[in-house]
Amino acid sequence: MVIGVLLLNTVGAQHQAAKQTTRTNRHSTKYSAMKVTKSSDSKTDDTTTTDANSSSTDSEQGIDSLLSDFSQSACEDPATRTNGGDITYSQFYYSNDDANWHWRFWSTKRGQVEDATVSSASNEGSDDIVALKSDKYEPGTRYVAHLTWLNDAHTKYNFKTSFKNIDGDYTIGKAAMTDYADVNDIATSSDIKSWLSSNATGRTSEDASTRTNGGETTYSEFDKIGELWYWTLSSKKRGVIAQALINSGTISGDTAKIHATSTAQPYLNRNFELTVSLRTGGYLVDTDFQSIHGAFNFK
Repeated sequence: MVIGVLLLNTVGAQHQAAKQTTRTNRHSTKYSAMKVTKSSDSKTDDTTTTDANSSSTDSEQGIDSLLSDFSQSACEDPATRTNGGDITYSQFYYSNDDANWHWRFWSTKRGQVEDATVSSASNEGSDDIVALKSDKYEPGTRYVAHLTWLNDAHTKYNFKTSFKNIDGDYTIGKAAMTDYADVNDIATSSDIKSWLSSNATGRTSEDASTRTNGGETTYSEFDKIGELWYWTLSSKKRGVIAQALINSGTISGDTAKIHATSTAQPYLNRNFELTVSLRTGGYLVDTDFQSIHGAFNFK
């Protein structure tokens, strides 16, 4: 069994929170008020300094309020997919490391394509205009993206930029997973969860016939945590090697093709397919994601 090491932690994509009366109110606590140092000069200087700092804070809060609505992972809709149907994903996120907003763009086939720093963001009519600087695809290149909401619920938006001619419609949060399921003609989540509960629950150890890395024994486990199901791959030497959220899957006889999402860097939100085939005393696991292939037995 050949395994690429994953460092994954649990977390699933969730529904976007219902939109409140204003976007600003939801995020008013993120930025603390900027401290204004008073000058020993005239009152006019104090006022000028205060106004400048207030303007800077207002600008930061404006960006925060605007981009927070796009901070969940979003999946590209079928109608705008290119490259042979390659599914792309879009997400804005705030980094405490550099106190900036960033845009992350990746795909099922190509992995992370772009990571860009947000220079500014504003609203112009029906469009949100975001200025970006590429940090990955073409480091240093600056470009502008136009984001337009496609529904009143603010769960679908269009992302368009002349940079590499990116133009796609995206569905946010858990709705994206539903869309992904529809496109791939997969069963409902309740079906796959029932199948896992009946056939694959509990810890299994890797059969000697598929062990690699000097005969290291790995362990595969499908487990329900709260209302969500996860798949975990681990070993005594390395601890947790991989962990992914189970979204849905198809069932055909003794085989299930499971759609899962990794939940931590370096493969954050990467969707992949995991085939699980029942065998006497256990099951086989097969996926191209990090080339994981192995036979596992229940204890």
